[in-house]
Amino acid sequence: MNNRYHEAVSNFASKLDKNKIIALVKEVVAGYYGEKNYNWRSRERTRPAVKMKYVAIYAIRTVFPNIPLKLIGEHFGQMDHSTALYAIRKTADLMETERALKKEV
Repeated sequence: MNNRYHEAVSNFASKLDKNKIIALVKEVVAGYYGEKNYNWRSRERTRPAVKMKYVAIYAIRTVFPNIPLKLIGEHFGQMDHSTALYAIRKTADLMETERALKKEV
């Protein structure tokens, strides 16, 4: 992402309700994966469920870096901020090796 774009998105996002941003991203990701009524706070650990959560967390943090990890984690089943950070790093690592995931994100 170039700096101008990143700055414009950050400025725009700073004026929005962070909870609404997270809800919108979750809705978009769930729709993409065909899970319209998914319970994001679920402790479900199946591979598709974890992947969907991690992609949503990664998208939130990369597009809206001003949203704290703690708040992101709270929206995904009371995750600790370090768990949200792990999800971001894991998704970034997987995107380097899995072309399909990189296209999805």
